[in-house]
Amino acid sequence: MPVAKQWGRPSLFTWLLSSIDGALTGADGKLYLFCKSKDSPQVTYCLRYSTVPVDALDTLVLDEESPKKASELWAITSKDADIVHVVTAAFERSGSAYLYTLRTAGDQSFALRYSRGNQSPFAPDVGYPAPMPGKIRDLSKDFYAGILTADQKYAITRLTSHTAEHFSLLLFAGGVKKLLTLATQQVPELPHFVAKGSATPGPNDLAIDTTFVKEYPGSDGSTGLDFASANGFYYTEIFFHIPYLIAQALKQEQRFSDAKTWYEYVFDPTVTDGVSFWQIQFLSDKAFGDEATDKLSAQIEAYRTDPFDPHRIAELRPIAYRKAFVMSYIDNLLEWGDMLFRQYTRETIGEATMLYVLAAGLLGKRPEDLGKRRMSQPDSLTYDQIHSFDTKLPLDEDLLELENGHPPLPADPTTITTPNDSIFNPYFFIPENDQFVGLWNRVGDRLFKIRHGLNIDGVKQALALFAPPVDVLALVQAFASGAGLAQALADYNAQVPHYRFTYMLGRARELTARLVSLGGALLSALEKKDAEELSLLRNTQEHSIFELQLQIKQQQLEAARQSLAALQEGLKNARSRETHYQQLLSTGLTAHEQAQIAGMVVGQVFSQVANVIGIASSVAHFVPQVGSPFAMTYGGIQVGSGLQGLSQAFKALSELASFQSSLSATLGGWERRTQDWELQRTLATGDTLQIGRQIRAAEVQVDVANREIQVSRRQIKNNEAIDTFMNSKFTSKQLYQFMIGKLSAVYFQTYHLALGYAKAAQRALQFELGLAESDVGFIGASYWDSLKKGLTAGEQLQLDLDRLDKFHCEINERRMEITKYVSLAQVDPLALVRLKERGSCEFELGEALFDGDFPGHYCRQIKTVSLSFPAVVGPYHNFNATLTQLGHRTLLAPDKKVLKQLLAPSPTDTEPPATVLRVDWRPNQQVALSTGVNDSGLFQVDYHDERYLPFEGTGAVSTWRLEVNGVDGPLHRQTLSDVIITVRYTARTGGSVLAETAKNTLGKQQRDTAWFLNLATDFSDRWQAFMNKPSDGLVLSVERSRLPQASSNKVTGVYLHYELVDEPVDDFSRQAMTLSAPGQREIQLKPGSFKTGLTLPLFEQGDPANTAWKLMPAGGAAKFSTRNLRTIALVVTYKTKPSF
Repeated sequence: MPVAKQWGRPSLFTWLLSSIDGALTGADGKLYLFCKSKDSPQVTYCLRYSTVPVDALDTLVLDEESPKKASELWAITSKDADIVHVVTAAFERSGSAYLYTLRTAGDQSFALRYSRGNQSPFAPDVGYPAPMPGKIRDLSKDFYAGILTADQKYAITRLTSHTAEHFSLLLFAGGVKKLLTLATQQVPELPHFVAKGSATPGPNDLAIDTTFVKEYPGSDGSTGLDFASANGFYYTEIFFHIPYLIAQALKQEQRFSDAKTWYEYVFDPTVTDGVSFWQIQFLSDKAFGDEATDKLSAQIEAYRTDPFDPHRIAELRPIAYRKAFVMSYIDNLLEWGDMLFRQYTRETIGEATMLYVLAAGLLGKRPEDLGKRRMSQPDSLTYDQIHSFDTKLPLDEDLLELENGHPPLPADPTTITTPNDSIFNPYFFIPENDQFVGLWNRVGDRLFKIRHGLNIDGVKQALALFAPPVDVLALVQAFASGAGLAQALADYNAQVPHYRFTYMLGRARELTARLVSLGGALLSALEKKDAEELSLLRNTQEHSIFELQLQIKQQQLEAARQSLAALQEGLKNARSRETHYQQLLSTGLTAHEQAQIAGMVVGQVFSQVANVIGIASSVAHFVPQVGSPFAMTYGGIQVGSGLQGLSQAFKALSELASFQSSLSATLGGWERRTQDWELQRTLATGDTLQIGRQIRAAEVQVDVANREIQVSRRQIKNNEAIDTFMNSKFTSKQLYQFMIGKLSAVYFQTYHLALGYAKAAQRALQFELGLAESDVGFIGASYWDSLKKGLTAGEQLQLDLDRLDKFHCEINERRMEITKYVSLAQVDPLALVRLKERGSCEFELGEALFDGDFPGHYCRQIKTVSLSFPAVVGPYHNFNATLTQLGHRTLLAPDKKVLKQLLAPSPTDTEPPATVLRVDWRPNQQVALSTGVNDSGLFQVDYHDERYLPFEGTGAVSTWRLEVNGVDGPLHRQTLSDVIITVRYTARTGGSVLAETAKNTLGKQQRDTAWFLNLATDFSDRWQAFMNKPSDGLVLSVERSRLPQASSNKVTGVYLHYELVDEPVDDFSRQAMTLSAPGQREIQLKPGSFKTGLTLPLFEQGDPANTAWKLMPAGGAAKFSTRNLRTIALVVTYKTKPSF
């Protein structure tokens, strides 16, 4: 649950609670939380709680003055105020509070201790703040009270690391090759731990008191990355597991060279002398010491607890990782070598040999086989007897249980067992590692086969002087389609499948349809995963919105409460105004106002009296001045004074009028004021009623706000319930992620299977129809797009399969179907003689043999081959033989130049291109012959068989080995007179131009031809006379008409062969004979050797008898009898020149 939900209140400060850096209880008994704002991470705020209701944290209420900056509550001098701006840790120990802080600039850490004062702001103890890490080593003993004791040891584990940025720089600057090196793993991690007192700590060192700490990073003397730290798992993944995983994946894809590169990021046996092969620190030679034996008990306990968790044991025994990795590396070498060995060319055999030798060198000397080890006790013992042995061996199961403190077994132990009883019992011996032995066997087998001229299947096969020519255009097309050079070469050298094109196409389509289906399932899983993630994202966003809405509702509640309080104050004011104005109206004029009116009236009275007196004075001035007695004066003075008095009279009237108006205004103002008071009183009364209603409305608003808060909290709970359901339901994002992973793996593997079937179908089409590889390039390697997870790869492959099928329908026209009967005695009589002598022979069906029948044909491909053996075989006896095709050639195009090379080869000829001449596809096919009559090596010849028939599709121009097998073989060879080979093949016609080329080439040269002469049957009368009296010799008239197509009357070579009886009386095998002819020097013939360079004449019709040959025994004529000799055979060679 988010921190803000637990520690927030209906307040405005939950934005501070995204994370809490520390918490403690101050000396005042209040709880203090230290947290930072997302917007101001360089300032730590302190939240104070006076009470903490444990049962209802969502009702927590912050103190009035919270939050405040930490520096305000945990006082420090103003000059160092920035020290407490960032608090990284806070805790209590022995009644004191400790703060670890970071200066605002981030350049130094400090420790502060507070043990005085019980009210904030708290003041640090004397001597604090103190710089770190120096101070952490010198903390007072009360800090460690109850933690560290002399008899209690602790281990320090590194939890953080600063190496990520360094790794990123190496990766982006130098790539993977720069990152995955041993030097990268030597980067020191800070701080560096040293034993206290061993050396003066440097600026990046941290001294460790070994009295309390027994293990700490670097205690074993290791430097560099700390593989035992919390980040050790990630280091192991980066430097070991990831290269291992990638190498294995590349090996499965047969990208052995790339796999070897990734293997050598961990284990590189090609480094210079003196350098460890291991390029990872925790597997290096320095990491293995005598302490490995100290972990034996832990390894045994881990094995006994869960023997099916190999990584748990390997973590305690890293040499297991070494062995597994080296075995995988060697297996990659062997797989690579096998792929090259199957191509079986001189170049690839050489490469494979080097790989096998490297693997043998890594395996080392094979352990000696000392035979079966004898048991220390009789073999007939029962398990109970074996289990009762008191051998006192450390691996004994009972002793292990005692040593490990296992409780005693119950009375009935039948239900308790371990999977390792037989292994831990000392009566049995630890078996040898079958996997390592298998590797030794495999390397030895491959090197033996290479050194003895055998192919990978163990069949003796002659190695061609040159590899078949490469179709460069097909290679470029394969490389341009997206495959690497190695993959392109592998595709080019791919073997022809055993099944026909139609079958392979059907299988490819089935797998491609499944691939399309898997692609749809993968896309559906991706969509569902995205939908789940969208739902979770929407739910998370809704939760955030609900949280914000809750804060808004809390603020609205606070505003409603404040508004209610304001209205209540307004009601008080309105009532006060009403009361005030009512009092004013009730009071009326105040005494001062009444006094004012009275004073004004009195003043006016007195003013009027003064005015009257003034007027009277003015009237008096109009009376003349009377003197004594009769002196009376009257003039301007009297008149002016009278007028002045008159003016004063009018002025008095004016003042009276002004007084009256002022008095009226005053009285009118008072009257208006009274009216205003009455209005204000009325308004105050109305305000009181209005505010009262507003207060009731505000109270409703507060209640509504409370209800809305409850609704928001309910929405949050509902949202959390939905989130819990969505994260815990079976069809969750994790399930779809699991499905995506599995489907992706199956999809990728199915893609490779479908692509392999498609390429095999294309290869079968090329093979069946005799097409050059560059002519059939529909199936490429660019279907898979890793950025799009390979989606639509199936659809693209399906389209190309349809195009391939369409091409097959367009080009698969019916060809010439021909049956050729070949007599071995006529084609190669010397081979027949060798078959009779040695039981095996090699012979060739050359281009001239077929062009002699149908000149101008090309692309001759065998349909079936069957053999018949004219020999005397007893009833219910088999004539057992083995026929092996050693090589073959197919002329793919009507090329006159290549045809001439096949008919008349020359040492200066260049190798024809692969687009014209196909050599040895599906080589070394073999059949076993047992019937002896038209035997094809099959029970039934079915031309609709899904698989190819023996030798089907190979070139009719071919080389063969025939071997007569079985214990009856020698007997059958004696009566064998010939071998009839029936070759059924198809061919294309190359037109008149190619036919004329064949005729001209054959007609212009004389060829050496051999003929087999059986003297007992071909010259029966002379033979009978010779057998009666061998000393007289045997006279032969070898007629020219007996030798087919002889172009001259000379024999150029003779081969002598004896056919002996089953059990000859005399040693006759090395008996020589002499041959003489008219005008020729006597020739000595030895059996089994060929005499060449002769010019023996042939007998023509009408020639005299003295022109015949005479064959005489060179000595021991008595041995030439029926008890030793069955017949004599001569193989003669002569010149022929065909004519069409």
